[in-house]
Amino acid sequence: TVRKLTSPSINNKRKKPRHDDDFMNHVVDRRLRDNRTMMMRNEHQLQQWKLRSGENWDTVFKGQTKNGPNLAIGCKPCLKFHVKGQCYDDCNFKESHIQLTNQDKQTTSNFIKSLRGE
Repeated sequence: TVRKLTSPSINNKRKKPRHDDDFMNHVVDRRLRDNRTMMMRNEHQLQQWKLRSGENWDTVFKGQTKNGPNLAIGCKPCLKFHVKGQCYDDCNFKESHIQLTNQDKQTTSNFIKSLRGE
């Protein structure tokens, strides 16, 4: 005899039909979905790390943060914050949204140079 592991009340529950409006609520941009998300500006952005004239963010830096080195502060450097000069406060790498010093600064500088092919 096969015995069901779920209670009868769970088996009787029906899924609510998903309406188009409900679906759209799930795919809305995170900035619109969560009003608490704030843009953060890097007030101490280093000139040598800034996005250069003629340099394309998408081809050089986009998606590269996850491949970055681990810093002593416990995360990878957020390229959006340090190169573009702005990022969101719910960023996965928000611990690096500070003015980097010493070894972390040098490590990030070397990583940025390598992405630029220098």
